[in-house]
Amino acid sequence: MSSDRQPDTPVSASAGEDLEDYWSQLYPELARKPWTPLQAARPFDPADQPTCGGQPTNNYVLFYCVPDDYVGFDAVKAMPQIYMRGGDFAVATLIATQYGLAALIRDGQDADAKITSLRADCLAGGWVASVLLQNRPESPRSSSSAAPLTWRAKRRDRLASMPTATA
Repeated sequence: MSSDRQPDTPVSASAGEDLEDYWSQLYPELARKPWTPLQAARPFDPADQPTCGGQPTNNYVLFYCVPDDYVGFDAVKAMPQIYMRGGDFAVATLIATQYGLAALIRDGQDADAKITSLRADCLAGGWVASVLLQNRPESPRSSSSAAPLTWRAKRRDRLASMPTATA
């Protein structure tokens, strides 16, 4: 993967596809209702930010827009910096956090509560575990005909090579 790839290219697209797959399987178990896919993610230039429910999103670099049901992110400054420092999986995990917010808000939790944001972080961790464990064999993303998520394999291999603690 080249270092000049921006997070509004295949990284966010692959993450979004995988997150939709993940939530389409998990959300019905948690909420007892089907998952409705989010609108397409909106990568933006901070000089020309999208609106959310008709309101400006100035000073946000990443957000879940509740009224319009989409994830927006700064694809010019913030996410490229995160990508350069943490890689594609860092970007994907931040997007996963916004999907967690979407799930919680759809389930009736307060969008402005700090606890909701913390829970969304935990839900993103659940998605990360699913990526690392590759525990969705029925997923079309897991089939050999699907384009592989390069970061999925890299993170699994990196996890396997980590030293273990000894007593």
